[in-house]
Amino acid sequence: MQSDILTPIFGNNTTKAAIIQSLSEKPLTLKELHNQVQKATSKNITYQALHKATQEMIQEEILEKLGKEITINKEWVEKLSKLTEQLKNPKEHETGGTKTTTYEFETFVDFGKFIIKFFNDAKNPENRPGICIMKHSWSIFGMSRSDYEVLAKMLKETTFYDLVENDTPLDKMFGKMLAQIGKKVYIGLQMSFPHDLVCKGDNIAQIYFSKSLLEKFDELYNKFKSIEEVQINDLMKEFMVQKTRISVIQIVDKDAANRIVDEALNLIKGKKGLNL
Repeated sequence: MQSDILTPIFGNNTTKAAIIQSLSEKPLTLKELHNQVQKATSKNITYQALHKATQEMIQEEILEKLGKEITINKEWVEKLSKLTEQLKNPKEHETGGTKTTTYEFETFVDFGKFIIKFFNDAKNPENRPGICIMKHSWSIFGMSRSDYEVLAKMLKETTFYDLVENDTPLDKMFGKMLAQIGKKVYIGLQMSFPHDLVCKGDNIAQIYFSKSLLEKFDELYNKFKSIEEVQINDLMKEFMVQKTRISVIQIVDKDAANRIVDEALNLIKGKKGLNL
């Protein structure tokens, strides 16, 4: 099994990357895995730390246990390979001088990881604010520590405004989470945008959720009348990792991006956000 497409998702010199590297040839017991990881890294990783990281990866369905041995989950490898191919070979075309690129994702978690990385990398030479426009506030559950670190880095460099149309308890809960990590969040706005979108610099990502996922959005977000009712594990299973179809059309158009930013900032002028 090739490990070169697997380790980048964890970054270099991390326990999880070393676990993937060590399991890339064959399944190992936890004791064998600990010995291999110790050889693969200069860090002194304790048996307890390795066990904790391994259990997290099993819960995330990156690894699986076969008897006493631990192995890499083949479905995760296939999904990651497919995602890697999409990012290497996205569909591109140009119409009227505007370049567009289309990406496809099977789960909300995959989509979220892509959005974070893509917009962290997007250039913003004029340091214009970033804009996220959503029917429902997005959840950040299921993101890895490295995803959070990339998101935090981006929010230090670019002020991002989240404009959310709905104001259910779940919208407010997720909105507050995003506000805590540095976004300027406004809930319950009347907007004319037909689809969710993200804008930074000259880059616009227009997001098309499948009909079934849109229905799931409304069903889940309207189901809970208070935060206390929310079962996070059930939410993850039903929403974040459930297979669906999410299309992202990336548009590079400076004039259109500037219009979106201006319209969004005008829409929230004088309104109270979750940060205030």
